[in-house]
Amino acid sequence: MHFRWLQYGGALFIFTLHCFVVPIAASLKVIDTPGWIKFIQSNEEYSALVLLYDESSPVSLQAEQIIEDMESQGEIAQLIPDLQLMKQKRGEILSTTFDIQTFPALVLIRDGRTAIYTDKMESYDSIYFWLEKAGPKAMTKVLTDDTLEHLTQASTGSTTGHWAVLFYKPSCNDHFAVLESLGVNEKLWMSVAIVDLDTNPKLQKRFKVTDCPELIYFREGKMYRYETKKWDIPSLTTFVKSWYRNVKGSPVPVQPTAFDALTEGIAKYLKDQLEGENRTMTLVVIAGFAVTLVLTSIFCCLTGGSDSKQKKE
Repeated sequence: MHFRWLQYGGALFIFTLHCFVVPIAASLKVIDTPGWIKFIQSNEEYSALVLLYDESSPVSLQAEQIIEDMESQGEIAQLIPDLQLMKQKRGEILSTTFDIQTFPALVLIRDGRTAIYTDKMESYDSIYFWLEKAGPKAMTKVLTDDTLEHLTQASTGSTTGHWAVLFYKPSCNDHFAVLESLGVNEKLWMSVAIVDLDTNPKLQKRFKVTDCPELIYFREGKMYRYETKKWDIPSLTTFVKSWYRNVKGSPVPVQPTAFDALTEGIAKYLKDQLEGENRTMTLVVIAGFAVTLVLTSIFCCLTGGSDSKQKKE
């Protein structure tokens, strides 16, 4: 009889714990460099939030606790669904790849783009607000010869807002993570985008892009080139917020028309002929055309004058 009561009492105790004790969030999974490489190789499309931490930093432990609390309450899943949560020591592949010097930091990868959070991480609200701004989709848009003017309205006064556009080639450093981070941080008032110079020669020619990469800031019908070439988040942020005033702005060139393309094509053809093997023949043709034009003009003037004299008589 006493044994049965003990069984009932034990079951009741377990039931009470199950109902009233708050589950403890599991620790973030530690992923080293080999583990990260294996993870991305086995996942073509993935979303991940990685806490980069310093074992000797109490703030790192605090940041980890904040992330775990957000996870246990379902807030991260609500902001960015299907997000893999991990942590990695400083000095491993992520901190070296993105040259992160401040710890702890957050690396957010979703929709194929990476955003980095290096602000203070003692605040639950600041981390939550940053993740909320980032969202499940990347900030960086892809612009082409056919879409840049339509989406940015750059030459008409930038009615769609201010744009920081990075012109790049796959063969040179792209700095996508810095640009994406800028886009997340300044989401409320500006947009960021990239242009592949190899596949968009018209834009390269239109904006006279010579460097690789090159960032141009479009603001209220003017364009400002980023000349500092210090590719970090604070430098780019300072540039788009205030430093652009110290750079000589120029009007955004309008999109070339079909007639512009035709005349430019003719000019290019003539230039190529003059610089080629048919230079002499081309000069003869141009000279003949010019003489014909002059003689025609003289004839028209003479006949026009004779007609006027006859009418007076």
